[in-house]
Amino acid sequence: MEREWNLRMELPGPHAWSAVRDGLGREIYLIVREAVVNAVRHGGARRVAVEARLVDRSRLVLDIADDGRGFPFRGTRSLGELLSGSVGPRSICERVAGLRGLLAVESTPSGSRLKVELPLDAVHG
Repeated sequence: MEREWNLRMELPGPHAWSAVRDGLGREIYLIVREAVVNAVRHGGARRVAVEARLVDRSRLVLDIADDGRGFPFRGTRSLGELLSGSVGPRSICERVAGLRGLLAVESTPSGSRLKVELPLDAVHG
């Protein structure tokens, strides 16, 4: 993705994914990929940083931050607000909702940050 989009990416090391099963790993990959593509295409981002951490051994929290222009709104929106409105990363919202997760999107003129929280048992396999 760095070469394809001429982008600098910071990703967590392999230890961050030790508790993630393959099926959920694929879903996480799709969420991160969509966030990166959106940041570059729509926000003009040159840098994206992804952090991952376990919470209570049952949930994974992803923090995806970029240095682009942000979304058409300013401030923070929850998954419910994003789903009921017409702004924000629609496919990410639907994917996170389908995984019984939480999402908050913060948008500023100097970038955006997506905080995704997913249960580790959201997908079996």
